[in-house]
Amino acid sequence: MKRWKNIFGSRALRNAEGSEIAEMAMVLPVMFLVFLGIFWAGRMYNIYATVNQAARLGARVASQSNCSSCGDTPGADGAVDTAVSNSIQADRLNPASITAPNPVPSPNGCPPAASATCTVTTHNISVCRNALVTPTTVSPPVCGVLVEFTYQMDLGQITIPFAGGSGTLPSPRIAARAQMAVEQ
Repeated sequence: MKRWKNIFGSRALRNAEGSEIAEMAMVLPVMFLVFLGIFWAGRMYNIYATVNQAARLGARVASQSNCSSCGDTPGADGAVDTAVSNSIQADRLNPASITAPNPVPSPNGCPPAASATCTVTTHNISVCRNALVTPTTVSPPVCGVLVEFTYQMDLGQITIPFAGGSGTLPSPRIAARAQMAVEQ
C-alpha cells in the first residue's frame, strides 16, 4: 500500500474513494435508455414481420381458386379477413388496429381486362384481383392478387425521458403489402 501511496499520492487515493458511485449514477440512466431503445426496436421489427407475414398469408388465401356460388370459400374476402386476423392475433396483436391503405391501391389489370378489381373487406384489408404482378414490360404477363393494409401500432403511454413538452411517442403505422400469382 505504501508503494501505491508513493505513486499516486495519498491525497489522490482519498479523493477517488466515492467516484465509482458518481460515475455509475451518470452512466446507468444512459445505459437504461439504450437497452430500452434496443427492446422497442426489436419489438417494432417483430410487429413489422408479423404484419407482413399476415399480408402474405392473406395473399395466398386470396390466390386460391373460388367460385361465386360456393359461399365463403378459400379466396373469398371473408377467408382473407379470417386468415389475416388469425395471423395477427397469433402474435397477440389487435386486429382492430388494421386500417385501409391510404391511398387505396390501383394496380394495373391483367390483359385483356383493363383494370384490376379492388375491394376493401370488413377488416379494412384491400384485396385486388386480376392484378398484374409483374412489370408491364415483362412478357408473358403474370396475373395475381394484391393484398394491402396498414397496421397502427399502439405504443400506449410510453414517455420519452428528458423530452420537453408531452414527450410521448407517436404511434407508427406499418404498411403491409403482398402479391401472389394465380395459376391460370
